[in-house]
Amino acid sequence: MPNRSFQRTPSAPRSGPLNSNVRLTAMKYLFRSLVIIVASALTGVVVAEELATHGSICVAPMPEKASILDAETGNRRGYISYKFTVRLDKGKWFEVPEERPFKIERIDLDKKHLLSIRDGDQLIESFWFTFNGRGGADLCLSYKPWYQTWLLEPPRNRPWCKCKNGD
Repeated sequence: MPNRSFQRTPSAPRSGPLNSNVRLTAMKYLFRSLVIIVASALTGVVVAEELATHGSICVAPMPEKASILDAETGNRRGYISYKFTVRLDKGKWFEVPEERPFKIERIDLDKKHLLSIRDGDQLIESFWFTFNGRGGADLCLSYKPWYQTWLLEPPRNRPWCKCKNGD
């Protein structure tokens, strides 16, 4: 005896006001989607290409009371002036901000980069990285009191590392 539980019986197409409303709604969504796609294609070609080849680093401001928090752990690094500057590759030195983050932009995603950090005139840290190895095209550089270390990682909705475009 054949198993008929998987057989489908053809049904007549539905008609009426419900079916025409569904079609009208689907047509509206299709039209809106096409408009968005065409507008994106006309205005965003360069932006999409740049996003695919360049990354950025948001340099977070120094945490409040970093020196006090570091003192609680005995300042493992010794004297710290908290006048930090950072440099990417052989570029210019930037001061680590005290209040608002800033962004280093247009960094080649496919290359290996050297990030250097000074306290005053003394080089205290430097390391090589790739964006792929750090987990994203947009990264955040931030100082961690107590541990007296620097982190370079994706921002992951951290409130201290919110750079706006053009910062």
